[in-house]
Amino acid sequence: MLLTPRKFAFLVLAGLSLIATGCGGNESKIIGKWKVVGGTGFDEASKAKDGKDDKSYFYFDFKPDGNVTVGMELDASMKAMLEKSGAKLDMNTTAKYKISGDQLEFIGMDKKGEKGDGPFGKENKAKIKFEGDNLTLSTADGSKTAKLTKVK
Repeated sequence: MLLTPRKFAFLVLAGLSLIATGCGGNESKIIGKWKVVGGTGFDEASKAKDGKDDKSYFYFDFKPDGNVTVGMELDASMKAMLEKSGAKLDMNTTAKYKISGDQLEFIGMDKKGEKGDGPFGKENKAKIKFEGDNLTLSTADGSKTAKLTKVK
C-alpha cells in the first residue's frame, strides 16, 4: 500500500500527538506546592485543637527546573510567637530532585552533608504514588512515609 504525502503527514502528526500526551508523567504531576498532612512521625499534635488543620504546615515545593524547597508555612500568630521568642523564622532548605518512573531522588538534601541525613534515610529516595491531589512518598521498605496534598 502506497501512502500519499497527506496521509503520511497525518500519521506522523497523530503519532507525535500520542507521544506528546504520554510525556510529562510524574515529572509534571509533582510540580507545585505540597502540604504534608501525614506519615511517619506526623502526630495529632500537628493539628489544631479544634480538629481542623492548622494554618501552619510543612511543605515541599517542586519547581520545573529540578529544585525543591522544603519548609514550613507559618500563620500570623505562629510567626509572631516565634519572633517574640527569638527563634529562627527561615526554616526552608533547597535541594535538587530527580524523577525516574515512580522514584523520586533528593540530591543535596543531607542536613550536615552526611549520607543518611535526608528525609528518606541513606538513599534519599522515595517511591511516589499519586491519587488525584494526594501524593504519598515512601521508602523502598515502607519504613518511612509522607502523605501530601496539593496546595491550591
